[in-house]
Amino acid sequence: MNLSVVGGLAAVFFVFGASIFLSLGGVASIIDIPSIVIVFGGTIATSIIAVSPSQFKAMIKMIQNRIIKKEKVNYAKLVEEIVVLAKAYRKGTSSFDQAVKQASSPFLRDAASILFWTEAEVTPDEFRNLLDTRAMTYFKDAMSHPKAFKTIAKFPPSYGMMGTIMGLVALLRSLSNPDAKSTIGPAMAVALITTLYGIAINNLFLIPVAEALTSQGDDELKSYNIVIEGIMLIQEKKPTKYIEEKLVSYLMPNERPAEIK
Repeated sequence: MNLSVVGGLAAVFFVFGASIFLSLGGVASIIDIPSIVIVFGGTIATSIIAVSPSQFKAMIKMIQNRIIKKEKVNYAKLVEEIVVLAKAYRKGTSSFDQAVKQASSPFLRDAASILFWTEAEVTPDEFRNLLDTRAMTYFKDAMSHPKAFKTIAKFPPSYGMMGTIMGLVALLRSLSNPDAKSTIGPAMAVALITTLYGIAINNLFLIPVAEALTSQGDDELKSYNIVIEGIMLIQEKKPTKYIEEKLVSYLMPNERPAEIK
């Protein structure tokens, strides 16, 4: 479990809950069914329009894998697998294909699978351009999930403001009533709760998760660059030790394989 993210979210919710309890006397003071319907219902309905069902499913899976299970890029393992590919490449197609199937990185398997047929048909620059294009395709797919979160994050504050305006309109219409003076305060409080809901959803969940996923997307891009460099060096038939040293140059000492540090 990703304790830093999960713990951070728990701390934020605790601070928010404690603030409500200390300033308003309890959670019951901010419960308002019409406001919940406007903000949560409106956000869900608009999100269905803006984000496809398959994207929703992918977002949930990514939260599960990267936020809850803490699946991170293992750069040391990635370098080791590229070195294994480099050794297998020298032994022939059969050994190389077997090593490719055992690689854990989808992008590494994809990039390595096209290595042999490119040897006689394309130049090194063309091959690198091909790998760069594939890397950007993978990266755009990875970044589409935090982008979707940021898109959804636009909706709660808007619906919160909409609910507040609706509440204020209803409040102003009731001013002609004889007992309007005694109801202005409570009615104003209810009108502002929708804005509170919108801000809370964004700052307690959507924005933090989107930023966490964006950071991990940057890690993915770094791994793609390592793979591209490794595959290019394998194609150039560079010595295995040189390939290893070249790849670890992309990493900080604490990220490198143990024997390289």
